This record gives sequence, structure tokens and C-alpha cells, in this order.
Amino acid sequence: MLRRFLKYTGFISVLFFIFFAINSAQSASYTWDGGGATNNWSDCTNWSTNVCPVAADTVTFNATSTKDSVIDAGWGGSATSIVIASGYTGTVSLERTLALSGAFSIASGTFTAGAQAIDFNGAVTVSGGIFNASTTSMTIAGNFTHTAGGTFNHNNGLITVDGAAASTWDVATSEELYDVTLNKTFATSANLIIATGDTLVVNGTSTFTDGSIGTGTWSAKGAVSIGTAFGLASNSSGTLLINGAGAQTVAMTVFTNTTFEPFDAITLNNASATFSGTGTTGLLVFDKLNINAGTFDMTGYTMTANEAVAIGGGTMTMGTSGTNTFSSTFALTSGAFNGSSSTVDYNGSVTISGGTYTASTGSTFLATSYTHALGGTFAHSNGTVVYDGTAAQTWDVAVTEEFYNLTINNTLATSSVSLVIGSGSADTFSVLNTLTLTNGSIGTGTISAKGAVNIGTDWGLASNSTGTISIDGSGAQAVSMASLADATFEVADTFTLNNASATFTGTGAAGQLAFDKLNITAGLFDVTGYSLTTQDAVVVNGGTLTLGSATFNSTFAISSGTFNGGSGAVDHNGAITISGGTYNATTGTTSISVAYTHSAGTFNHNSGLIVFDGNSQVTWDVNITEELGSFTMNNPRTTNIPLIIATGDTLVVNGALTLTDGAWQTGDIIAKGDVSIASTFGFSSVGSGTLYISGTGVQTVSVAASAVTSDEFVNTLTINNVQATVQGTGAAGTLAFNSITLTAGTINATSYTLSSVGTLTVNGGTLNLGEGGGSLATVNLSSGTLNAGSSTVTFSATFTQSGGVFDGQSATITYSTTFVLSAGTFTASSGTTTLSGAFTHTAGGTFSAATGTVVAGGGTSTWNVATTETFNNFQINSTGTKTVSSGDTLVVNGTLEFTDGEFSTGTIDAFGDVNIASTWNGGTGGSILLIDGTASTTVSLTNGGGNTEPANTLRVVNPNAVVNAPASGSSYIFVLDMQAGTLNASGSALTVGSTLTLSGGTINANTGSVIVSSAYTQSGGTFNGNSASVTHESTFTLSGGTYNASTGTTSIEYHFTHTAGGTFNHNNGLFRSMGGIGDGTFDVATSEEFYNFTVVRTTNDTVITTGDTLVIRGDLTLETGSIFGGTLAAYGNVAVASCSAHSSVLQFLGTADQTYSLAAGTTCLNSDVTINKASGKVTLLSDVTMTVNNQDLTITSGTLDLNGYNLNNNPLVGGVFTIGASGTLQLQGGETVTTDAATNQILAGSTVKYTGTVGPYTIIDFPYKNLVIAGGA
Repeated sequence: MLRRFLKYTGFISVLFFIFFAINSAQSASYTWDGGGATNNWSDCTNWSTNVCPVAADTVTFNATSTKDSVIDAGWGGSATSIVIASGYTGTVSLERTLALSGAFSIASGTFTAGAQAIDFNGAVTVSGGIFNASTTSMTIAGNFTHTAGGTFNHNNGLITVDGAAASTWDVATSEELYDVTLNKTFATSANLIIATGDTLVVNGTSTFTDGSIGTGTWSAKGAVSIGTAFGLASNSSGTLLINGAGAQTVAMTVFTNTTFEPFDAITLNNASATFSGTGTTGLLVFDKLNINAGTFDMTGYTMTANEAVAIGGGTMTMGTSGTNTFSSTFALTSGAFNGSSSTVDYNGSVTISGGTYTASTGSTFLATSYTHALGGTFAHSNGTVVYDGTAAQTWDVAVTEEFYNLTINNTLATSSVSLVIGSGSADTFSVLNTLTLTNGSIGTGTISAKGAVNIGTDWGLASNSTGTISIDGSGAQAVSMASLADATFEVADTFTLNNASATFTGTGAAGQLAFDKLNITAGLFDVTGYSLTTQDAVVVNGGTLTLGSATFNSTFAISSGTFNGGSGAVDHNGAITISGGTYNATTGTTSISVAYTHSAGTFNHNSGLIVFDGNSQVTWDVNITEELGSFTMNNPRTTNIPLIIATGDTLVVNGALTLTDGAWQTGDIIAKGDVSIASTFGFSSVGSGTLYISGTGVQTVSVAASAVTSDEFVNTLTINNVQATVQGTGAAGTLAFNSITLTAGTINATSYTLSSVGTLTVNGGTLNLGEGGGSLATVNLSSGTLNAGSSTVTFSATFTQSGGVFDGQSATITYSTTFVLSAGTFTASSGTTTLSGAFTHTAGGTFSAATGTVVAGGGTSTWNVATTETFNNFQINSTGTKTVSSGDTLVVNGTLEFTDGEFSTGTIDAFGDVNIASTWNGGTGGSILLIDGTASTTVSLTNGGGNTEPANTLRVVNPNAVVNAPASGSSYIFVLDMQAGTLNASGSALTVGSTLTLSGGTINANTGSVIVSSAYTQSGGTFNGNSASVTHESTFTLSGGTYNASTGTTSIEYHFTHTAGGTFNHNNGLFRSMGGIGDGTFDVATSEEFYNFTVVRTTNDTVITTGDTLVIRGDLTLETGSIFGGTLAAYGNVAVASCSAHSSVLQFLGTADQTYSLAAGTTCLNSDVTINKASGKVTLLSDVTMTVNNQDLTITSGTLDLNGYNLNNNPLVGGVFTIGASGTLQLQGGETVTTDAATNQILAGSTVKYTGTVGPYTIIDFPYKNLVIAGGA
């Protein structure tokens, strides 16, 4: 038993231990309730559960107790979190160290650390109350937030920001701290994030041991120490601001990782601050540097700045040896920079706009742009500036910059300029000692050489250099140039010799000396023994230029001095300008492929041959005329016309003129002799030059067919010699000119195609187009004769005939644009004449259509005639709209075809057949197609639906015309005006998009569908609905003629008016009052008979004019919508399909049996109902309830058979139930009949009949007159 007891008690002890251990290991929350005798945390009675919090617990202070609290030595010193919430007004003070693994927050009361150390491993939030930091040490590993409310007092203590994870400090713009050490070990990205726009103000010492800063600003007011492990390779984005008020030292060690940068930016902004290296000498690496005040001294160290360096004040001093590298931009706006005697290497742009820049006495390398244009001082220190690098750059200075020695040795690829001098305007570099051009080139600006110049074989650029080298010393100057290794290179954009004591010579082996622009103002430029090549302008305005042989690839200008061409070949590939001096041409051949200007001075041709060649467009400008002997034009075809002869200038060719290749424009060439034009001569558009054939005797102009059919031989060919003949030569082809003026003489095109893309003017002579046809643009025919021939002739621009004779003969003719006839005789071709543009014949002249076809083609245009114009066959086949002027009519006696395009305004009066293609786009703008005459004609509508109507209005006045819709598909007429003839809708869908007016003739709807989208007005003629589906989407008005409704369905969506005239036959079809555009009113001459009649209006009502009756010989169905007014006289079955407020009087008439039903739930028929049948009965197929006041049910004669359904005629007040003397109410007996006994009228002779067989039934309490029990129940 004892053993069992011990075993049992041991088990209980184990369970207790486990329970205690589990609960101790779990975190708990405790609230300070101040219930203890002391203020100590170790007094457990001060806590809400009388249990003291431990390391895993959360402690809360709130309004539960405002008693002061002391974290005493008797408590363990660790917790998870502390929350000092709103409502607590006491003070929590430390008498021992405190470590929190979680968050700390204060929103009220006071927290005082005293001299105790605090270790916060979670977030710290101050949103209210007072936080008095430790006067010794406080460590924060998590986020720190003090953005609104509360007070944070640093108490001159040390705050260490540590931890292995990134944390964020978010404060209300700025937070005052004392000593702060950043020592975070999280290294892959910035690990102290100062919220954007926030600043941590450190009034004591800033120590950066490890970690980095992201965003925000660290404002250091005291000493700063930057350790070897601090910084980040690239991701830091924070700023260190050195802005104390007194002496301040910033000491930075050489980093262990030389790729690290301490901050995104360091700003030195304290005149008493000094930034320097400390410890082992080496390389100090920075990102951005801003020096606004103070001293930045690299003595004993070298430095690298990876991003922008800006000096806005203070002093930056380099060491005395080694290389200092600036990888990004360098800007000096104030203060001073001292290069000392070190090597300074700039790999980013250098900008000096203020302050003093003292260059190194050694070498300064600049690989990128240099700007010294706005202010500041540059002192060269007798050093050497070397422009190196591999990319093109711009050096921009304040007009002039002085260098001592300047070497350009840039290895940029030879396709681009390596150095641009000046930005926007050219600057000048003045080189006082030696200029060495080793490799590279200059663009814009000037290098002014005062001393020796050496130009090496690798210097220069093929074509893009735009700079100037000026030889402008004051004494003897030797300029030597080696033949360039690349024969395509040029020394500079401009090379100027402007020193009377200077001599330019080649050096080394004979070869090519290549220049771009060459200016000879003074001195001797002697290239004897060398081949001179210039790529740009050559200007001789003094001195002497003596040649061996030469190629001038650009302009050549002489205004003074002497040019000696010798006897070698001289090739001018640039413009020649002679305005003074003497030009002695070579005695051989002078090839000129360029502009030629001779305004003054002397030109001696020396009996040589002038050959105009080349491949670019140039101008020859002479003093009115230039006399030539033989002249050959042989320019290869290019994208431009090779030769422009200046306006008003003339080249007079007294001998043979040979036009082999090329073309000219503007000025004139006068040919006194024969002319030969080769097939290779001409251009696609030759401008305004004129070739005059103006000899005095027989003259032959032989023109070969153009090798390129789009080319023109000359701009204007003017024939004004009665003995001149222009004729083709060689194989058949195109004789192409821009413009032709025929005043006298003959042009025989015969088998050639004559082409004129400009203006053909015939004011005399004869132009014969033959079997080759013609391609002509603008034509002005005022006199003479133009015969079109038998082939294809195209007039691609305006055709104007103001006189003379035009004979279309049998040609196929196209007028691509405007056609104007005002005088003379015009006879159209017997074939096809296509007019694609505007047609104007409003007065004067005679137009004869002959027997051919006229096609209105092309795009949109207007046809304007003198009221009418008559054609044989006429076709519209256009990509746009053909507008016939308002009031004008085109009369078509033959076939009219609507193939493509649109027809607008005006009238086409068709006397023949009309065909409409499926590609037709319709008629617009009030256009009218009039089907006229008395002959049998057919109008064939097309299958295509909307926008295929022939005109805006189709008007039929021909009694023998038949308009046929297609057998299937759909056809469309916008406005239909039937005055005569027949329209067959066939089996297709025919839509009249607007009004339909029928005053004569016949419309057969046949078996398809007919839709009239707007008003239907019939005053005559016959409409046969046949079995088609006919829909009137707007008003229907019948005042004459006969309307035979469809045996199928006729629908009307608006008003129906038949008050006088005309006949409406329902044809036993269905008539529907439907639609939703508004209430539909039926206004008839007292009554109108329909067969089946259905009301199916979705949103509007059907209104019967007061006093009118709609007689329904078939079934009446009220599906949707209401019907008001008048009377519905029903001879067939009546069905109410939906609940609507109907108020038209409903009468059951005739002798046939009828049924009356209201759909399930439909109890709102508001009409008076009268049964007045000579025989037969009305049988209910549903319960019937009379729903409004004063609603009467009258059985005048005939029988109302309830058929087992209920009758309620007493839901409201005033309804009268009447059984007339000839009336019978028949019921089975089980129905419920509710009436107002006070108003019932059971008249003498009336009968109530019970027919039920399965009673018993209860007899209705009626004052019976005749009671019949016939059911047997």
C-alpha cells in the first residue's frame, strides 16, 4: 500500500512539474496595477496576476494604475516588450540594466533610464510621454519611431545602433542625439535606413564602425571617425553632413574593402572642419563629395571619387605624388583646388564656374568634357595638359583658354570627332609653346598655334572634323606635315595660313596632302611634287597657290591673288566662284561637276573643253550669258537634278549641243544648231529650265526614247521655228518632257508615247498622238489641234479647253483630275472616257458624248453643268463621293451603273436600265435618282443591306419601269417616292431607311420582309403585302389608293392614320401595334377592320382616338403595353397576356363562340366589358377580376360562360354588373361570383343557368328573373 501511495504521489508531482514548466515557458502579458506596498517590479503584488513578469513576458502600463514604477535590482532585468500606454501618468525608472527582446513603446507618462544601460533588440516607438535616455549607454537593434508626440531626451548618452538586420529610424523631420555609434553587421545592402527627408542630428561624436546608411541624412556636429569596416560597395544612399559650428575633425581610414564607399554623399559645410586620412597611407574611396566650407586635405594619401565632386567653398588639396582619380563629374563653383605636383586623372566632366583651379605642374589628364565658361580662374602652371580617352568630348571655355603645352592623343574610332572646342559657339585654345597633334581630331573651335606645329601621320579624321587650326604667329613659323597614313584623313575642318613669314611644305615621301577647308590669306603654300586634295572649301584671297595636280572636292573661291592650274588635270567637284584675281585654267580638260559662279575677275578657258559631269545638284551663275563653244552634259543620274542655270542666265551653245546624261533646270540653253538627246538624259522632275529650239533654218531635234520611263528630258521644250521638227529616234518608247509649248512647227509622236508631267500648251501648230498614246498632265488648249489617236491617253492634271479642236477619236481616255470646257469643240472618244475629278461645263463650248461610255471615277468630286448635261452610257465607279451640283441634272440615255462610291446632291435622270452593284456605297445629301421616260426599263437593286441605296431618294415616274429587289439577301432604299411603275420586293429583305411615299404605281412586298423606317404616306397606287413580313417603324398614313395588308404579319410602331380616302384590306393577316418610340395612336374614320390584332408595346401605350372603334375579326391579344381610348370590337377570342392598365371599351360581338382569358396573375384589365352577341357565347378560360372604380360588366345579349372560373366585379366602388333581357350568365355552380348587390342589374328576361354535375353547389344570391338548373347536381 505504501509503495502504491508513493507511486501515486510521485505521478502527481510529475504532472505538477510539467504543468508549471509549460506555463513558465509560454509568454504572458502583465499589467501594472500598483497593488503592492512598494514601487518595485520585484514586488509581484504590483502586477495584475500577482506574478512578476519574466523574460518572455510583455509588460503594460495604462490607466489601471498611475503609481510610479521602479525596475529594481531584485527583478530579473529582461522582458519581451514594454508598453506604456495612454492613461498612465506615472514614471517608470531604472535602478538596474534593462534588456528587451521585443518592442518598447511609450504613449504617456515618463520613462527615465538614469545611468543604467539599456539594450533594445526590438522596435522603439515614442508617440507620447517623456523618454529620458540613459546617460551612459543605450543599444537599439530594431526600428526607432518618433514621428508625432512625446519627448525624447538623449541626456548626453551614447546610443549604439547594432544588430544583424536592417532597421529604420523614422522621426519628425529631425532627432537630436549625442554620441552615436553605428555598428551593424548586415552587409548586403544599406542597414540603417533614415526615413526619406529625416535627419539624425548628432551633437557629440559620430563613430562609424560597421554598416552603412540608406536614405536620410546624418548631421554630424562633433568629431567623426570612419572605420575600416564601414561602408558599402554601391547601395548606400544616405548623406553625411559635416556642419558643426566650431573646430571639427573628420578622420577616415583606408577601407579593408577598397570597393566600399562610406556614404552616398559626404558634404563638408563647416569652415572650421578638416577632413583628412588617418592611419596607414593608401587609397581613400568616396562616392559623392560636396565641399562647401572647410578643408579637404589628401596630403599623404591618394583618392578616388566614384561619383560627382562639387567644390562650392573651402579648399581641396591633392597630395604631391601618385594619381588621384575622379571617376565622375568634377565641379568648382567657389573655393580652391590645388593639383600640387601629383598626376590628376579626370574620367568625368570637369566644370569650373568660380573659385581658383591651380593645375598640377606635372600632367593633368582629361578624358571627358571640360567647361570653364562662366567664371573662376584656371592657372596652367607651365604644365602639360593631355587630352586622352576613347570617346568624343566637348571643351567649353570663356572664349579663350591658355595652355602651355597641349597634346591631343585620343584613340576614338576614326569615324567621329574626338574633341569639340566650345559649346554653342566656338572657343579658342591658345598654345603658347608646342602643339603636338598625335592622334584624334578637333570639332568646332580653334587652336591658335603661336609656335612650332608637328602633324603626325595618325592625326586627322575622314570627314567629320569641324575645328580650325590657325597658323598665326608673328615671326618665322615652320609648319611640317607628313603624308597621312590614311589617305582619306583631313588635318582639320579649316586650315588657315595667315602669316606672311610662314611656309607650308610637305615632309617625307611624296604623296597626298589632304585638307578639308584651306584658306590662303598670306604666305606661300607650295605643293609642287605632291597631289593636293581638299574635301571642303578652298579660299584664295591673297598669296599664291601653285599646283602639281589637284582635286577640289568642295568649293573653290578666288577673290584676289593668283591661281596657276598648269597643264595637268584639274577636277572641280565643288562650287567655283570667281569674283576677282586671275584664274588660269588648264590647257587640257577642265571637269566641272559643281556650281560655277563668275561675277568679276578673269576667266581664261584657253580653248579647252568644258565637260559638266559629277553626280550632285549644282548651279551655274554667270553674268547674264556665258559663251561656250562645244558643251557636253554627261552627269550620271542621281536623286537630284545635276545642273541649275541661274534664273535669267543663259548658256549660248554655238556648236553642237550633246545631252548625254543628266538634266538641268531654271535657266535656259539656246541651241542654234542641231540637238541630240540620248535615252540616258533626263530626270524624274526637271524643274523649270527651257530648251529653246530657235534656229533660223531647218533644225532637227532627235530624241531617243527615255531609258527610264519616269524621266523627263527637259523641263520645257519650246518649239518656235516653223522649219523645226521634233521626232523620235531609235526603238519605240516614251518621249518624256515636263512641259511642252507648241507655237509653231510640228510634233509627230507616231509610235512613241508622248509624256508631259507639267503643262502641255497648244496655241498653234499640230500635235499628233499616234498608236503610242500619251501620258499628259495639265493641258491648255486654246488654238491649234490635238488629236488623241487610237491608244490610251491619260490626262493626270487639269484639262482646260478654251478654244481649238479636241478629237478623242477611238482612244481610251482618262481625265484624272479637273475637266473644264468653256469654248471650242470637244468630242469624246467612241470608247471609254473616265473623268476622275471635277467636271465643269457651265457655259460655252460644245460637249459631244458620241457613242461611248463616260465613267465618273476617282475620289470625291463635283459635277457642275449648265442645268443639264447629256451622256450615252454613264457609270459611277469611285472611291469617294460624286456630287452633282444643286439644281443640276445628269441625263443618261443609255445604261446607268452604280458600281462603287457614293452619289450626293443633284439629280441623275435615267431613261435606260439601272444596275447597282454590291460594292456600291449609297446615295447621300439629297441626291435623287429619277427613273424617267416611258420605255420599259429595269432598275436592279443590290444585295447589301444599308448604304446600298442608289441615291438619297429613288423617285419612279416611268409607268413602265420595274424596280426589282434581289431574290435573296437584303436591299436598301433611303427615301422611296413611287409615282408610277412597279417595285418588287421579291423574297429578300427590303428596307426603306427613311420615308416611303406611294402616290401611284404598285409595291409588291411578295414573300420576304419590308421595313419602312420612317413615315409611310399613301395617297394613291397599290401596296400589296402579299405574305411578307411588313414593319412600319414610324407613322402610317393612308389617304388614297389601296393598302392590301400582308396575309402574314404587319407591324406598326407609331401612329396609324386612316381618316379619309383609300382602302385598307386586312387580308386575314396579323396586325401588331408594337415598338417603343412613343405612344401609338390609331385614328380611323369611325372604325377600321383588322383580322388578328396584337398589342405588344414594351414601354409605351396604344391609343384609340375617342369615338373610334377597332373591329377585330380574328383574335385580339394584349401582350405588353396598355391600350387606351375608343372601343375594341372583338369577334374572335380575347387574351390578355400581361397586367396593364387597359381602358379601351372591350366588346364581344358576332355569332361565333369566343373565349376570354387573362394570364395567370393578370388582374388589371381596367376596361368596361360588354357581351352583345346575337348568338353564341363567351367562355372564360381564367378568373376575371374587374380592377377599377366604375368598371362595368354587361351581358346585353348572348351568354357569358364562367366555365368553372371565378368572376369578381366588386373589388372597388361603382362597378355595375348587368344581365340584359337577352343575356345569359352560365356557370357550373362552384365558381365564386362577387358583385355589388346594390348596383347589380338583373333585368327582366335575363337568364342565369347552372350546368354543374358534381355538386352540391350553393346558389348565388341573385334576384333571378329566369333561373335554369341544367347540370343535374
